[in-house]
Amino acid sequence: MSKIPVHWLSKEARYRVIEILLSTRTTESLAKELEVSRSTIRKYMARLTHPSDEIMERAFSICKPYEEDAVMKI
Repeated sequence: MSKIPVHWLSKEARYRVIEILLSTRTTESLAKELEVSRSTIRKYMARLTHPSDEIMERAFSICKPYEEDAVMKI
């Protein structure tokens, strides 16, 4: 995926990217891929905290080709 300036992403956009990734993975596998805990993923989904720039960069790096279209529409 092309380089996206993650610091420009709104909190809502960050949540939506995580939701897209989670739609094709388990909470546990996404947590491992992003190198965070499962409870952190749950906090993102509950909107209690938002993913940092570093986590978003990791999220973009693990996007599968079929997820990229949905992520780019955000």
